[in-house]
Amino acid sequence: LMEIDYPEKFVTLKHQHILGTLMSLGIEREQVGDIIVNERIQFVLTSRLESFIMLELQRIKGASVKLYTIPVTDMIQSNENWKNESATVSSLRLDVVIKEMIRKSRTIAKQLIEKKRVKVNHTIVDSADFQLQANDLISIQGFGRAHITDLGGKTKKDKTHITYRTLFK
Repeated sequence: LMEIDYPEKFVTLKHQHILGTLMSLGIEREQVGDIIVNERIQFVLTSRLESFIMLELQRIKGASVKLYTIPVTDMIQSNENWKNESATVSSLRLDVVIKEMIRKSRTIAKQLIEKKRVKVNHTIVDSADFQLQANDLISIQGFGRAHITDLGGKTKKDKTHITYRTLFK
């Protein structure tokens, strides 16, 4: 997890500026995780790129920047509007839960997973039978993200109640 220090008084940085600068350094999109723009700016990337970024990234949108490596526990929460939702699912498999969240077929959910367009807790998951747990953060490229807040009880037909928050487009 990296944090950017920049002269806020003179320039306003947005998600697109950070992502564009990282791409211009030759970094592939798959190597960069979430970019959180709030009062502070943080982004997640693979650990092998950390030293490269520290050396090469000195300016964003014409402004000098300083980078700091910080622990993941200090990650800020973005101030976007999350929507609380609930569903009843037959299992906690990734494809089943995504199907409910995006309100599409399970086949489409599986295709998204196989195309590596789904991340669970900032890590790409390409297995449809991955078992989700409470507090997992799911990012679905092209849709948005969801956070499983609670796993409720079982129904008579052995289905599981889940409560989650979404930040979908």
